[in-house]
Amino acid sequence: MAELLMKLIRLLRPFVRMMGADVLQFEAIMNAKLSIDFRKEPSSLNTNRKRKMTFGRQLIFYGMFGIFTAMIFIQTKDVIFGFTIYYSILIVMLTTILLTEFSSVIFDENENDIYLPRPVSSRTLLLTRLVHVQTYMGLIGGAMSVPGLIFVIFIHGGLMVLGMLLSVLIASWMALLFCMLLFQVLSKFISGERFKDALNYLQIGIAILIMGGYQLLPRMFEMVSPDQAVMSTGWWTYLVPTIWLAGFTRLFASFTSSYDLIMAGLTVLFTVLGSVLVVRFMSSGFSSLLNTDDKTEKKKDKERSGSGVKLKIRNLARNILCVSDMEKAGWQMTMSVTKRDRKFKQAVYPAFGYILIMLIIFLKPDFKDFFGSLHNLATTPKYLVFIFMGFFGVSTIYQLPYTDNAGAGWIYQVLPAPDKKHLQTGAIKAMLYKFYIPIYLMFTIIVLLIWPVNVLVYLLLGAVGTALYAVVGEIFMKNPLPFTQPRDMQRKGGMTLRMMVYMALMGAMIGMIYLLSLVNIAFTILATLFMSAGLMMSFRSLRKKSVEL
Repeated sequence: MAELLMKLIRLLRPFVRMMGADVLQFEAIMNAKLSIDFRKEPSSLNTNRKRKMTFGRQLIFYGMFGIFTAMIFIQTKDVIFGFTIYYSILIVMLTTILLTEFSSVIFDENENDIYLPRPVSSRTLLLTRLVHVQTYMGLIGGAMSVPGLIFVIFIHGGLMVLGMLLSVLIASWMALLFCMLLFQVLSKFISGERFKDALNYLQIGIAILIMGGYQLLPRMFEMVSPDQAVMSTGWWTYLVPTIWLAGFTRLFASFTSSYDLIMAGLTVLFTVLGSVLVVRFMSSGFSSLLNTDDKTEKKKDKERSGSGVKLKIRNLARNILCVSDMEKAGWQMTMSVTKRDRKFKQAVYPAFGYILIMLIIFLKPDFKDFFGSLHNLATTPKYLVFIFMGFFGVSTIYQLPYTDNAGAGWIYQVLPAPDKKHLQTGAIKAMLYKFYIPIYLMFTIIVLLIWPVNVLVYLLLGAVGTALYAVVGEIFMKNPLPFTQPRDMQRKGGMTLRMMVYMALMGAMIGMIYLLSLVNIAFTILATLFMSAGLMMSFRSLRKKSVEL
């Protein structure tokens, strides 16, 4: 496979020279990259270490997904409209895959240390990065487009298939150029570790947008029948890249349309100029970005985190909530790790975006009469939905044992302290403080804007009850100390069963709160006091539990 890809890559020699890169160095580095890639299994779409999905199986998976996107050609009659929708879906998917799966390839700092001290220019190195990623992006895009190509053969004929095949390759290159231009713009404002954090948040945002679009768009818009939709030829169409690709594809079926010629010209012009801009004029800036010395930034972050009202409040909360020095150490360690661990953020932060999406789904506000629908909500007990959403806040506790540096857990074994379990209770309290309490403060504000003040009593009962369930679950489950288990272990065991049991308990608690809302409010206050006492006792029981290493 690597030899076949290298034969195709050698056809790019004129393009490589035009980009100002060294052809021999480019081909040597690409050959080394591809040879290494095909000697190991890819890590994307893995389920666990014992069962890895090879790249060939991934392509089959993407091909199956392409069947659903290819259905647009059957449902639409207008060629430009159908191909515009198709290429839009393709570019969004490829961009998502690029940001989630291949960003580590683009931002591999080790390559700078290996190649740049040698007589290898930054242009050559950046171009090899882009072509390396483009090789896989092109294969993935090709796999997705195979069903579409088959549909187009029967619907439009063979010449348009050639145009579609070229358009798919250009679309994958466009997705890569879009991302690189975005990275370069971001690098002008932020650098070093902050740039990596921004990239991490961008990946999280894309995950939220994908789920949000899947859930909300069909509910927010009235759908037009695809077979009646026609793409207009207004001035704005000359600004949309996916319409350029649609016109470029249709040009292969009819070479007489001036509109398609203009769209094809825009496609080629953007591809060439975008490549020249990224490789020839931005390559040195990209290399310097990866070599940024972060000592100054870290010093500023340390100074920033060492003072301020936020830190004083956090320290006050730690001193009030933690009952021992060991608990305070667990609190401080958790605050520090969760702040810098990007994998932890990727696992936890999307859940907070899902909260807003799920609230819209459950509350079902009428966007045409938004304030009127909120007024109607005030007469319903749907504030109980906010209690159920509290699950996303306490679920962050389940991420505590997992880390990419599990080998560092040896420090617990040599720690000369009898109360090691206090580290876990301190970590749980830190997670509740950092993630759970802010969620409920946000819920409180929203509820006060819609419902009467008295419902806050039930919201408080739900908050204490949800935290109690989480801590009791830690008592009965075999939970190791924080950050001692490899992250791959997270997919093993009874996590799914645990979630199902917890959701059932949440449902039972919400039912209990609803029944309490039908009687005197004094019973709710009494129940809140009992659950608060139970929460404190559960922490005491957890501190006495034997240590799991």
